Amino acid sequence: MRKLKTDMNVKDMIIGYGTTENSPAAFLGFPRDNEELKTETVGCILNHTEAKVVDVSSGELVPLGETGELLIRTYSVMLEYWDDPDKTREGSPRTAGTGPVI
Repeated sequence: MRKLKTDMNVKDMIIGYGTTENSPAAFLGFPRDNEELKTETVGCILNHTEAKVVDVSSGELVPLGETGELLIRTYSVMLEYWDDPDKTREGSPRTAGTGPVI
């Protein structure tokens, strides 16, 4: 982000985070965020989206700042890989509660 601003003279940019499986995004920054928020975070969670970080082996929530698996639940999480049942079985989105979770 900092390099884009200096090397490419980018004036304004917002940060977003998403994956193919929960496209287009699950987190998004704000245009008026300060430089620290734009360079050190992925923004805020979007409406109609839930996220949590869990221990990979136990599935329990990890304390703030700890490393774990990011699980995202939202209406835009894909149900399967297009025309690829083998890939879907291999990495099928997990489910928890009332909807799919990555």
